[in-house]
Amino acid sequence: MFATVLNPRALLNRSLGLRQRVLAGTFWVIAAQVAYRGMLMLSMMLVARILGKEEYGQLGIIQSSLFMFEAIAALGMGVTTTKHIAEYRNTDKNKVSKIIKFTKITTFVTAVAFGVIIYLIAPWISTNLLASAALTDYVRISALILFFTNFGGGRLSILIGFEAYPWMAFVNGLTGCITVLLIPGGAYFYGIEGALWGFVAVSAANALMNSVLSIRVIRREGIPSAAALTRDEWRLLWEFSLPAMMASILYAPVNWIGGAYLVRTSGYGEMGLFSAVNQWFSILLFVPLMVTKVFLPIFADKGGRGREGELGRILGKALKVIVLVSLFPAAIVAILSPWIMSVYGKDYSEASTMLIIISLAAFVASSQNMLGDVLTTINRTWLHFAANMVWAIVYLSAVVIMVGLGYKAMGLCLAMLIAFVIKLMFSALMVRIYVTSPLSRKADIRMP
Repeated sequence: MFATVLNPRALLNRSLGLRQRVLAGTFWVIAAQVAYRGMLMLSMMLVARILGKEEYGQLGIIQSSLFMFEAIAALGMGVTTTKHIAEYRNTDKNKVSKIIKFTKITTFVTAVAFGVIIYLIAPWISTNLLASAALTDYVRISALILFFTNFGGGRLSILIGFEAYPWMAFVNGLTGCITVLLIPGGAYFYGIEGALWGFVAVSAANALMNSVLSIRVIRREGIPSAAALTRDEWRLLWEFSLPAMMASILYAPVNWIGGAYLVRTSGYGEMGLFSAVNQWFSILLFVPLMVTKVFLPIFADKGGRGREGELGRILGKALKVIVLVSLFPAAIVAILSPWIMSVYGKDYSEASTMLIIISLAAFVASSQNMLGDVLTTINRTWLHFAANMVWAIVYLSAVVIMVGLGYKAMGLCLAMLIAFVIKLMFSALMVRIYVTSPLSRKADIRMP
């Protein structure tokens, strides 16, 4: 039965038209994310109640630190792998095999390297950056989480490149079941350390499943064993992965800096409030992000062939979908914000207004990854990086001003909203110039 359910050829036939292809892919990607993120959200609510505001704030800043290093360790390989597999899978299987080999080598090396680095500098991170030497052991545990996350992320990008979304749903469903058992359970018996070891177990299981299933899909696709890598593959690090990494790397460090600034000026209690509402930013973005993942191989297929005019028309349809799937959930969360925050416990009741601001920020941010992916697929990755740099400068400036004015955790929420509004304006302008302008349409070659 599983062979039928998990057969991407049967469930996502490539001969489908754009609408059917998007609908099928979106269904499975959303199913995958609901299965995992829903369980993760439930797990973190339980952890918040178990640990309390102060300890939950400590866990939040450790997670923020981990996300920062994950973005660096990933080295932009996710979008690099997905783009090139989608672009060549039907025309050059030998090229795809080299991309896969390149991905496996790079993600393993960076996972080991950054895991070791974090373990070694954990005392410095906890003392000088997190202002608490007591967090050293927790930071060291997070090094293992980074290793498994980065290792599994490379395999996940292979699955996305082949649009193997049913398999992703299967893996995420199992991961979600493990998550809701291990992370709250660890927190209940062993506090922050137990929660972190729960994350280690979950990330290891997810990496193993993604690795096994990526091997299966590679065989199904008839991809041959890769020959020795050439200079062309290694050149991708400098020509594509580096700017892609620079584009994605800003979010985690900048968010971490904002969180660290809040901790130093207002304490871990305020960080606990922000961590609770900021979870909903990720939840509200998960459907738009999954829709964006579905469109990425399609954008790569069009942008990789130089058909910017056709790419612009598909982007217009994609943005309409993003608005439809992001507006209603953001409105619902904003309306229900007092009740939602009461679920976390009485310490979090004051954060309901923050959740409204976060909901609005999530709606504004919902389309921006898609705009960045479009720029990336036409090899304008440095413009994607520039857009994120604009966001980073605006966000950190707003954090200093808002927190300095006494807004504390609310200041971070307002800074997020302001920064994403400015970034949206910049990204839309770049897409207008390089994708949807009349000059781009002249290059359009219509498909038969």
